[in-house]
Amino acid sequence: MVIDYRKYTTRVPTEVIIKESVVESVSTYKYLGIVTDDQIAWHDHIDYLVKKVSPRLYCLRKLNNFNINSVVCWGGNVDVTDKKRIDSVIKQAGRILGDDQFTIYSSYQHYVVAKLNTVLNGTSHPLYADPYSAIISGSGRMKLPYAVTKRQKLSFILQCIKPLATWFSNVYLSALSFRKL
Repeated sequence: MVIDYRKYTTRVPTEVIIKESVVESVSTYKYLGIVTDDQIAWHDHIDYLVKKVSPRLYCLRKLNNFNINSVVCWGGNVDVTDKKRIDSVIKQAGRILGDDQFTIYSSYQHYVVAKLNTVLNGTSHPLYADPYSAIISGSGRMKLPYAVTKRQKLSFILQCIKPLATWFSNVYLSALSFRKL
């Protein structure tokens, strides 16, 4: 490949001879991972990148199919050591992607609140109950269901009441302060 930066180019020699050997003329050349062509355009380099990246996107598509929404089922009952193991894998993936990823606990909290919204907004849902009926009238806190074992205490119902109770107590206290005015 001959690249000539002169304003007015002369005729390019058909054969380039270095040390008595003919150098082959090519239209594209790869050097240090960058593909250049004789017109100094980047089309060939972009083609090269797309061919390299496309097969690797398969892995990301497979990771997307793991259905992290099921974290609502098992996320509350995960041990600290298991959370650390999952978080270390997530952290490694974040380093590879070049972006910070959510921890498993923050993903769990996000999906619990999302599932709680679907329960509270769907009157036909089996777990639907009027949230105002669960508020203790004196304090504005919510009544918690009776739970004995650790597994019951970490279940979806009790885990979703924590963010809901905080929100309702804020609403209830603001309503009380509004009435006193």
